[in-house]
Amino acid sequence: MTVSKQLEQANAIKYEKNGIVGVFTRKHISTRITALVCRTELKPNHITIISLLIGILATYFLSTGERINLLIAGILIFFSKVLDAVDGEVARVKKLETKMGAWLDGISDRLKENLYFFGIALGLYNQTGNVIVWYYAFIAVISVHMLSIVLEHTGIMDKHVLKNTHNNFWLVRLARKLGIKPQYIALQADTYLFVLYVGVLFNQLVFVLWFFMIVVNLYWLAIAVLVYKKSGAP
Repeated sequence: MTVSKQLEQANAIKYEKNGIVGVFTRKHISTRITALVCRTELKPNHITIISLLIGILATYFLSTGERINLLIAGILIFFSKVLDAVDGEVARVKKLETKMGAWLDGISDRLKENLYFFGIALGLYNQTGNVIVWYYAFIAVISVHMLSIVLEHTGIMDKHVLKNTHNNFWLVRLARKLGIKPQYIALQADTYLFVLYVGVLFNQLVFVLWFFMIVVNLYWLAIAVLVYKKSGAP
């Protein structure tokens, strides 16, 4: 079986779970990189570490607040995100999936997100000299952590309640009627990181912070409320 065929089979389930940005990235970019990596001795954990190092480098360019450096940072953040897909694809194709690999990947993702918000805050501070950007960044980074915590602990409580809640939500029902896949309207990591690196590319750092402060915080709050009601809690 060719690597391309293996990748197609390995990603089949992922295509059903990823948002529209993630599906596009996997189909057109990450799979091509994975096909090349599979011909080397590189292992999934190596890709994860490379992705983390690229994220750290992106944070440096981001923190300067300089226009050309923001362009570089946006490209690096995007490439780091692509490698987040590559490490999993390599693991599935080479049959190297491990709990340690998943653990390392999760820690790497959360660390990079923290660094990006630090870089945005420092970049904005270097641009404006306004201390309030640090408060904005603090509220913004809470949104990502709370979304991760809510999803994780909801799954621990009941692995089906989140799916059932999602299926019964009016926006999901509307999306199905319009022929839109429900996962395309979910605010997944590939989606909110897309907003982040596009905002960085266009020097819209304040917009990025406000998006996370308002949209992502409201998103995890809505999930928490809906799950609470769905679980039949008193």
